[in-house]
Amino acid sequence: MDTNTARQIVVEVTALSELATAFQAKYGKGYSLKADSAPEAWTLHNRMRDHQRTLAGLLDSEALAQPQIRNRWWEQHDAMDIRTTQDLFFEAYQLLTRCVYAESANHDLRQSPGITCSQAIIAGMLHPAARQDPVRMVYAA
Repeated sequence: MDTNTARQIVVEVTALSELATAFQAKYGKGYSLKADSAPEAWTLHNRMRDHQRTLAGLLDSEALAQPQIRNRWWEQHDAMDIRTTQDLFFEAYQLLTRCVYAESANHDLRQSPGITCSQAIIAGMLHPAARQDPVRMVYAA
């Protein structure tokens, strides 16, 4: 994990938040997807799942292997709700500030308990399917 990756996580969380807000505004918080649900509902759901897979791919593998699960939103809802995305955004911001601090102080980011903790919390907010099938991105330096 480094500042650039943490910054990309914030961008992905922002996009996911926009999709979750649109989904909740159109279909409500407790909407259950069914085979005959509106195509737009499925499109929003799939795009949210894609962003979660991308987020999972940006996290260190240790965070995915041992996520800190606080809220199993997927057991009550088919789509992530606004409250969960707010919590996710807060933790992504925490991760970014921790990376900036560690890099600025010339600390080893791999040895930072705060960075490790933030990643595990973020991983725990993602749907289990996203954690199991992350999209690993390769960025040119």
